[in-house]
Amino acid sequence: MLNKTDIKQSGNSQNKASLISPTQVVDIRKENSIYNRAWHHGLEYLRQFELSTKSIILSIAIGILPVLGIGAISYIFGSRLITKQIITSQETKAINLNDTVNSFLEQRYGDIKVLSRISFFSPSIAGKKTGSEKSSNTLKFDFDTINIKTQASLDSLMGNGKIYDSVAVFDLNGQVIIQSEGEYLNPEKQLIYFQEVIKQNTAIISQPEIVENIGAVIYIAAPIKDKVQGNTIGIVRTRMPIKALEKVIQDSLDDTNQYYFLDRKGRIIISSYQNLLGEQLIGIYPSLANVLGTKDIDTFTAVAKNNQQRQLISYVPFRKLSGLPDVNWQLIVAKNAAIAFKPQREFLILTASTTPLIALLMTLLVAWLSQRINAKLVNTSIAEVKDGEEQVHLSLGKKQEEEEREIEWIQLLLEITKKIRLNLQSEVIYQTAISEVSQVLNTDRVIIYKLHRKTQAVKVIAELVIDDCQKMLGVYNNDSHWRELSRNSQFEAISNIEQESSLTSSYIEWLKKFSVQSSLTAPILSHGEISGFLIVHHCHSPHIWQSGEINFLTQIATQIGYALEQSHLLAEIKKLKVHGQINTNQDSLELQNFQYSIQPIVNQIQQAVSEVNVYLEKFTAEAVIEPEKMNRSLETIDNMTIAIQSIADMAQQAVTIFNASNHTATKTEQAMDLTLQNIFFVQETVDEIAKKVRHLGESSQQISRVVSIINQIAMQTNLLAINAGIEAARAGEEGQGFAIVAEEVGELAARSTAATQEIEEIIEKIQRETGEVLKTMTMGTNQVTQSSDMITNAKHGLQQIVDISQQIDTLVQSILSSTTSQVETSQIVSQSIKDITVISARNSDNSRQVSQSLQKAVDISQELKETMETFPAN
Repeated sequence: MLNKTDIKQSGNSQNKASLISPTQVVDIRKENSIYNRAWHHGLEYLRQFELSTKSIILSIAIGILPVLGIGAISYIFGSRLITKQIITSQETKAINLNDTVNSFLEQRYGDIKVLSRISFFSPSIAGKKTGSEKSSNTLKFDFDTINIKTQASLDSLMGNGKIYDSVAVFDLNGQVIIQSEGEYLNPEKQLIYFQEVIKQNTAIISQPEIVENIGAVIYIAAPIKDKVQGNTIGIVRTRMPIKALEKVIQDSLDDTNQYYFLDRKGRIIISSYQNLLGEQLIGIYPSLANVLGTKDIDTFTAVAKNNQQRQLISYVPFRKLSGLPDVNWQLIVAKNAAIAFKPQREFLILTASTTPLIALLMTLLVAWLSQRINAKLVNTSIAEVKDGEEQVHLSLGKKQEEEEREIEWIQLLLEITKKIRLNLQSEVIYQTAISEVSQVLNTDRVIIYKLHRKTQAVKVIAELVIDDCQKMLGVYNNDSHWRELSRNSQFEAISNIEQESSLTSSYIEWLKKFSVQSSLTAPILSHGEISGFLIVHHCHSPHIWQSGEINFLTQIATQIGYALEQSHLLAEIKKLKVHGQINTNQDSLELQNFQYSIQPIVNQIQQAVSEVNVYLEKFTAEAVIEPEKMNRSLETIDNMTIAIQSIADMAQQAVTIFNASNHTATKTEQAMDLTLQNIFFVQETVDEIAKKVRHLGESSQQISRVVSIINQIAMQTNLLAINAGIEAARAGEEGQGFAIVAEEVGELAARSTAATQEIEEIIEKIQRETGEVLKTMTMGTNQVTQSSDMITNAKHGLQQIVDISQQIDTLVQSILSSTTSQVETSQIVSQSIKDITVISARNSDNSRQVSQSLQKAVDISQELKETMETFPAN
């Protein structure tokens, strides 16, 4: 169906107009032919050059392209890193500026809170107002009688740091009560900051305001509260020109940065450009519309409309500090992008200048190397040919070594097979095989399992163990692993039991029980069936089995099977041969049986006589040597007796010396006891002094606390004197006497303050010296304690010496008694050895006679044997 459909479609396509015009086909072919001709001309042009020139051109291309690529990649990543660092640096500057302004405002806020706590007028004065005054809610003061110290305090506050240009106190109607020096202030009740304080009844920081002839200022104001009733009775405020804040800002930023502080509506309230105050910053940077009012820091680039310069802009929301009113400002830090990204351009210039230079150096180096390579190309080719010949020789040598190794394996196999075939008993065949295999493969254990065909269990019937490996002879095992091996009839090579996943857990435990690390198993075939397994083990470390080892063990197992078959066949033939000769050789068999029955007896007699003769000869030789040894032993015992006697004398002298040492140690111990008691007495005395000094230090601390309280009282008295002076000034002439008393009280408070400071210095000195004395006494106490511990240890050491000397005395006494008994014993032993010497001489003579008699018996048995051999066997 598909073919038919294709045919129909092809037929219809002939009736349709072609989608590709002939003109387009001609253009495509023309473009392809032009490209092919250019490629062909390029190849022809390269073919004109020699091989050395072509190699130089190719080497130059290979050397230049990677350098240019590395340069481009280095610039891309380096440029990104530099940009990130520039942005991070500007954001850090903006955050630091934010913190600096916050700290500055916090200090000013603290100043106004301190001023609000000073009693500029008291509730008693407020209570004396007339009815008209109460109705108009005004206070009238005689400013000429205001305390001069209060005026001086306000002037001093304004002069410190030159931050404020005006400090004043107002009543609730905005009338000035007291102000710092300068132009007399008008009522300020209608100002915004005044209304905010009345409304919020707390300290505030106003937004910047324009004051005629002064410029932009910030008011920091706080209510003055009645200390008795707690109601607001006045307002104190400070006026700070924006220039003071600008100075702080300029100290935090360099000249290349522009700053803009905005209010919550985005209007500029503080800026490095004074002519922009009150304008919307979005008009200069329109892209700020998506950023203002957010809580996240952001940095981006934008073009300023006022100067058409690209700027790097960082936006930081103003962070509110705890305890500080929220001013709702926003901070913008901008920098000319050409200046900000200058390091990036310098990096580009550096990369653009160094990359071609490196490429040129690489080109020269590659050209020089190409010439050198071309010059040595022929020599290299010859060397490669020689190397190839050497490789061929080496490969032939390796092949020859492998063939020689195979010949060695074959020779070993033939020799072992010959030894196995010489034996007809299965036990001897097994032992011969495992002995030869152990020598050739150098393994820790070689065993032969015999397979029980009904139960498929195995039993170790032959074993050869090297070193300290556990023996397995006679061990049974009925694991399913052996049934699997008997069905497959293949060898099994295990290089490491820990890495073999195909083994069963029970079989692995069985191998671990006998410390097996590696195992190689080959089946033994007899009469076409598996009769057992030949196995070698490595017990101390894993072993990777080589193909030669596997083939060798497999061939030996095969030869064992052949030898077993041969042994079985010869046994059957021998049975048949013996059965055929029973009737024809009956008489000969009886005589042979008689000979066989007599022969073992004769052999036993001969063997027994020979053994007795050997023993007698040995005994005779020893009997001859025995008296000589005994004589030497007698001399040794005599010398030992003399030595023991001298030891006894020295032991007696040692007892005398130990007794004298014991007496001296006892006296020393008594003297040390007295010294130790004196030291304990001194230690107690020092402890008492230390306690008294410690109590003295505590008393001085109590005095210091009392002095501190007195100092506080003096400060409060001084404050009361100031307030009393203010009240006396308000009272007029009637309060002159009270003012004099207040001044006297102030002077007394000042003298009290000076006296308390002097007392504090004296107490500090006493405390410092007391601490040093206490420290010195503590060190002395520690040293006394250490000395007492050392003497105590020395006393214990002397006591141990006395105990040891007593033990040595006891031992020496026992040695003395033992040596005395040993002298007596050595004398008895000496006499006994002399008696034994006489007896051994007699035994020597008797043994010679017995040896001669036995020699005659041996001769007789030899004659009997020769006579028995004369009987015919058949």
